[in-house]
Amino acid sequence: MTVRKNISELKEQIALHGRTVWDSENGALFFNWTCSGFTVSFTGKRLRAKLFAAGDSIVPNDLSVFLPTFLPCCGTVISNGLSNRIQCIEGEQWITLWDGAAVEKKEIKLIKLSENNMGKLAVLELETDGEFETIARTDKRVMEFVGDSITCGFGNEAEGIYSPFRTSEENGWDSYGAITARRLGFEPSFICSSGICAVGSDKYTVGSEPMDVIYPFADYLFAKTNGIVPAKWDFRNNTPDIIVINLGTNDADQLRRCSWFDTESLRKEFGERYLGFVKNIRERNGEDTLMFCVLGPMDYLLFPEIEEAVRIMNESGDNNVFSFRFSEIDPETEGYGCEAHPSVATHRRMASELSEYIRFVLKN
Repeated sequence: MTVRKNISELKEQIALHGRTVWDSENGALFFNWTCSGFTVSFTGKRLRAKLFAAGDSIVPNDLSVFLPTFLPCCGTVISNGLSNRIQCIEGEQWITLWDGAAVEKKEIKLIKLSENNMGKLAVLELETDGEFETIARTDKRVMEFVGDSITCGFGNEAEGIYSPFRTSEENGWDSYGAITARRLGFEPSFICSSGICAVGSDKYTVGSEPMDVIYPFADYLFAKTNGIVPAKWDFRNNTPDIIVINLGTNDADQLRRCSWFDTESLRKEFGERYLGFVKNIRERNGEDTLMFCVLGPMDYLLFPEIEEAVRIMNESGDNNVFSFRFSEIDPETEGYGCEAHPSVATHRRMASELSEYIRFVLKN
C-alpha cells in the first residue's frame, strides 16, 4: 500500500530545521537557507519526496557577460551523516529519500546544501509504502550563523580559484558553521547570502539589501523574488543558544571601492552601524544568547571596528558578546575554493578554531 500526503498534512509530524516558510496557497514548505530543511519519520521500505525548485539568475554588472540560472542542491542526512546529494531540476520532481530491503522505522532529514540566492527549494508531498510516524518534540540547542558567501560554503568543493561557481560544489554541510555545530552538539541554523554586507551606508551603495535589513524576516530573499511582503521571523519561539556573525568582508570590499572618499569616515560609519546591528540582534534574541562577532578568513580590514563594537557592548554590561578572528587561508596546505574562497579543508580548520574558542567561553 502506498501512502502519499501533502506536506501540510504532515505539519505536526515532521521536525523543521532552520528558517523555513510555509506557502499555504501552493501547499509547499520552502527551505531556502543553507542547511535548512525537515526530518520525517516513517516505518516502511521506501520514502519519496516531491520537490519544487526554482532557479535564480544573477544579474551581471556587464550585460554582455552570460551568467547561468542557478538551481539548488539538497541532500539527505541519516544518522548525522550526509548520505545522498541531489542536483535539482527546474519545476517539480520526485526524488527517492530511502529505498531499503526490509521494513524498518527510519528518520530521514532533507536539507538544502546550496545557498538561498542561488535557487529556491520546496517540498510538496511525501510518499511511503508504510506509514508516517510523529517525531517526538525535544528541546534542541541551536547555533545560528549569520554571514556571507564564506558562511554559505561558496564554492568550497570547487577544484580551485579559477573554477566557475556551481551549486553542486557549494556544500553547506561541510561549511565551518555546520561542522562547528555538529562538533559542539548543536543544530545549525543559517541566514547567509553571497555578496551581502553587514550594514548599509549613507555614502555609497552596497548592492542588495544588507544583513541588518533581512535579518528580522523568515526569508526576505524568497519574498523579494516572489514580490510578496516578507513574513517576520518568530524570535520568541526560535531563540538560538549561540549566534555567530561573520560579516564585514564585503563591507570592506565596498569601502575600498570608495578610496576617493575619506576612509576614516567610512570606517567610523561602518563601526557605528555594525554596533547598532549587534544591539538589534541582542534585542531580538534576548540577553542569555551568546554572540560571537567573528571575521575571516579572507579579509580583516574592518576587524578593529568589530572588536570596538564588542568592547562597547561589554562595557555597557553585556558580557555575552565576544570577538574572534579566524586564521588566514593557507593556499599551500588548504588550497582554494572557487574565486579564492575557502576550500573544505579551510572550513574544517576554521571549525576547529571556532569550536575550541567557543568551548573555552562555555567553560569560563
